Amino acid sequence: MKSGLAANDRYLPWSDARLFAIDSFSASGPKHSKHVYQLELAGQHEVISWLDSMQTVPVETTFSKPTLTNEEYARQLDALRSVIVAKTGLPLSDLSK
Repeated sequence: MKSGLAANDRYLPWSDARLFAIDSFSASGPKHSKHVYQLELAGQHEVISWLDSMQTVPVETTFSKPTLTNEEYARQLDALRSVIVAKTGLPLSDLSK
């Protein structure tokens, strides 16, 4: 899996993945208080992590209009999780429990 922008690119071959996990925590700001979900794919020497941004960024604070509905975003995120599980053979571990 490859993730990142320019100088921050990270690469983790599917076969090197050792953990696929999700964690959650509460985040609050001047206009919102939400549950934040962080997903992580980890190998022995590399970690790729990302936030479920549709959950963490309220529409009124974004600089551009969303191109996907919340439902479509959730569907695509579920599809991404399914691809990672299929490619790595790892279950999605819930670290928030």
